[in-house]
Amino acid sequence: MSTPDPARAEECRYEVRHHLATRSTLAQDTATIHRSLARRHDFKLEEVTAALTFLVDLAQVKQILASLGSTKFYQITAAGTLADERGE
Repeated sequence: MSTPDPARAEECRYEVRHHLATRSTLAQDTATIHRSLARRHDFKLEEVTAALTFLVDLAQVKQILASLGSTKFYQITAAGTLADERGE
């Protein structure tokens, strides 16, 4: 197993947050986010999942469970939008 690259993880977090910030009215599942990012980046699904977990812990993204199932959806928060706009 390879050692995670901190710079790559950081880039993935920024890209995931920006993706959600530009679609602020939508809540998306991990696979949808991954598919969208795959057009420009080679992040693995596990990297996107880790980035989402990190951003949820920072309260920049919120996790929403499907009302009739266990699917997790993610949506940007006000704090995440502000951080994205500021380029933080």
